[in-house]
Amino acid sequence: MTEPVPAPGVRQVMAEDGAMLLDLSSGRFFGLNPTGAAMWRFLSEGTSPEERAARLAVELGLVA
Repeated sequence: MTEPVPAPGVRQVMAEDGAMLLDLSSGRFFGLNPTGAAMWRFLSEGTSPEERAARLAVELGLVA
């Protein structure tokens, strides 16, 4: 199975309360809540599914 990666034509602006994405091919905007923004960031960094889960748990305060 191929790991998901952000599309090359998508631009992002990260904020404290989430992120905004712009798909340049369609002109559509997408708003992400903090959890979605974290997942987008992890995917952009090329992390493994296990690393994404561990880092998300830390960001959400589920583990120390």
